[in-house]
Amino acid sequence: MSTPDKDINNKKSIKKNSFFSFLTTSLRVIANFFLFWTIARFYGPEIFGQFTYAFTVITIFLYLADFGLDILLTTDLPRDLSQLNIIFNELLTIKLIFICISSSLLFVYAFIVNISNAVFQLLVILNIYLIATSFLNYLFAFFRALEKLEIETKITFIYNLFVIITVSLLYIFKFEVVYLAFSLVFFRLIALFLAFQWSLKYIDKIRIKIKFGLLKKYKSKVSIFGTHYIFNYLYYNIDTVLLAYLTGEKSVGIFQAAFKLLVILLIIPEIINNALLPALSRLNNEDILIWEKYSSLLNKILMIIIFPATILVYANAHSIIDIVYANSQYNYSAVILKYYVLIIAIRFMIEPLGLLLTTSNKQHVRAYTVLFVTIISIIMNILLIQKYGVIGVVLTGLVSNSIILITYIFFSYNICKKWYFNYKNVHFLLSIILFAITIVFIKSIFAHIFLYLIYLTVFGYFIFLTSEEKALISAYK
Repeated sequence: MSTPDKDINNKKSIKKNSFFSFLTTSLRVIANFFLFWTIARFYGPEIFGQFTYAFTVITIFLYLADFGLDILLTTDLPRDLSQLNIIFNELLTIKLIFICISSSLLFVYAFIVNISNAVFQLLVILNIYLIATSFLNYLFAFFRALEKLEIETKITFIYNLFVIITVSLLYIFKFEVVYLAFSLVFFRLIALFLAFQWSLKYIDKIRIKIKFGLLKKYKSKVSIFGTHYIFNYLYYNIDTVLLAYLTGEKSVGIFQAAFKLLVILLIIPEIINNALLPALSRLNNEDILIWEKYSSLLNKILMIIIFPATILVYANAHSIIDIVYANSQYNYSAVILKYYVLIIAIRFMIEPLGLLLTTSNKQHVRAYTVLFVTIISIIMNILLIQKYGVIGVVLTGLVSNSIILITYIFFSYNICKKWYFNYKNVHFLLSIILFAITIVFIKSIFAHIFLYLIYLTVFGYFIFLTSEEKALISAYK
């Protein structure tokens, strides 16, 4: 049962986690955006396409190396902190096995797949980046499990400061992109060293012991979390790999120019997910009612942010691309941006439902769903990219994300009834229609941004949220 002291501790914990999650994710997104924007704007679509293609491939193999073990550590450790050393070392041992497998497969991929010399060089260099990042992700997950997100924030700040400085030098001195890859590897190793030193404050001793019994012990959980983890990323990013293979690296640059802008929106659910995952995992064991309240609040916050934002981006896609890239080679990116933002809206709706399933020990639903949808996505991408080019990626994304949303709603139907079928959502729908009409009659993008901020404040906070939900937010002191 919930007590006043527990409620206060939950609010303080979530507030602190939200703050540091916001800082960490924002720092990473700002640095990555600056990195990709510099390459896109000053090196052109082809080199940008080569770099983003190589990075996408690296990230796919990184997810294989992580195989959901980070999420498993973040959710399992808070449930039983008395087993901290045992859980940390056992999952780290399994992680090492997956890192070795993933790194080896990446070398095989680089040698057997038909790619340009530039991409081949990037893949070989960034393989070390993959290894360092996978270990670093594990340590960050450990800090999140302990609800010590400030450590990740400090290390992320140092790493991304180096990245921003390096990217600036890259542009000023016109270095080749391959030198940037070397720099990213070097800075990643520094970040890993810092995280390792910090982890020793909480771990008695790090022990790596390869034992068959470990795989047997964690087989069911690792397979579920790993399947979801790798296929969840794969179905979101396989389009980039297929696009490069079927239409060339320049098409990847055109697509990624739009997608990298929309990633900025995706930091919002990521921030909330990182902040709430450990707390909700704990609350699901301690107090279901409080667990439901925070989940509902998350859903409403994401809804009120993304739907008017989708309208704003849809109406101003061409202006956004012109302002950001100032390069006529990216004109078609505006079309991608205009329609892909609809997929981002669906992903915002998916996020709180996915968090419900993960924290209520129903991760298998997510795993099987993304496995099925990834297969559909690969087939649709192959067919539609050949017929429609880059826009085929958008059509595939709309279908595959819709399937996931419908599936998650089905498995959380009782909660979804409370979330969606109420008078508040009728008012919300009417407000969105009114917002869209207003956008149509006012042409300035800056006026649209101002209206968006007013909408979030006036309707989002003062009207859409209930007094109890506002209390959950304002009580963070």
